[in-house]
Amino acid sequence: MSWKGAAIRFAAAALLSAVALHPWRLPHVEAQADEDSAPETTVPATEAPISTQPASGQIPQTPAASGSARSQMAPGSTKEKEILARYEKAFLYYKGGDYGPAVQIWNEILRMDPSQKTAQKMIEEARIRITEKSRTHLNKYSRNIAEGKYQKAFLDLQPLLDLDPTNPKYQLLQTRLEGILRVLPEASPATKAFKMAVRGLEGYVGETENLKLTYNGLRYAKELAPQEPKIESLMELFRSRHPEITQQADAVTPGMRFLEYKRFVALNQIYDGKYDMAIETLNEVLALEPKDLISLKRLGSSYYAIGHVSRARQIWSEALKLAPKDKQLKKFLAKSRNQKDRRSTAKQSKKRAAPR
Repeated sequence: MSWKGAAIRFAAAALLSAVALHPWRLPHVEAQADEDSAPETTVPATEAPISTQPASGQIPQTPAASGSARSQMAPGSTKEKEILARYEKAFLYYKGGDYGPAVQIWNEILRMDPSQKTAQKMIEEARIRITEKSRTHLNKYSRNIAEGKYQKAFLDLQPLLDLDPTNPKYQLLQTRLEGILRVLPEASPATKAFKMAVRGLEGYVGETENLKLTYNGLRYAKELAPQEPKIESLMELFRSRHPEITQQADAVTPGMRFLEYKRFVALNQIYDGKYDMAIETLNEVLALEPKDLISLKRLGSSYYAIGHVSRARQIWSEALKLAPKDKQLKKFLAKSRNQKDRRSTAKQSKKRAAPR
């Protein structure tokens, strides 16, 4: 790294620290060293960028630059001066709570110099603030996605894009919603097939991405309504954009229904002592059918086998509410009543038979 690059990093850190420590004013980037300051020292060309991660809601703090360090920055090139000027302008926006323009300016800095770690960190911090500021819009958006009201969700997304037009997550959600809207402006969750499709699409256009959930939901929906053209179109849309998910997914055994197949896979994983894999498979089922009794029983058994007795009891207790007369569940709960959580190695887990 050149001395100029090191100087910019040092100056950016100084700006960041000054805003954190003295939010009422910004430092003058080109201030000269005080006459009585300590003897000037050279900023090493190999100095690494500050890597301390900021806590949520806090401005990352870095050591303040000395006057002598600032004086080394002064003779920089026009590009370096432009970067420093942009930092100062971005911090003014940030300090005033106008996070969108601040993010845009920090993105400009990164286009000028991709190595600017301070700009990267401040974009992350600003986006945390934007999310907090726009929580009402996000909640409304998520509610409409869960109800299959994609046209309304698309409109809910626009204020978020206005606040942060360059946010890659919002841009991706907008693109995905545009694809869904060409097929299904609003679903009809009254039918179980569309209810499963909507549940799956939450993993596609919801706040938290889960593409496996999307594919499972659409597969289940297609099984429930094989002649429904809109569900088929949604499946084709997903396959065209995420072929890697569809290629990696397991094929349902001929003659078996989707959920039946998943339960069967999980049972074999339990027999093989692959309890972590069984937990993952059973959670795929429960993401679509949270009251599936067989899956709840086997999920509890898997947790029991790896020593998470309290979690197993919690799951079995939930299952018992669905089937209060189930003798097997009562037996599982009685067996585990006085047991405590334990740590088990994979070998030990295989030896200890899980209740099934």
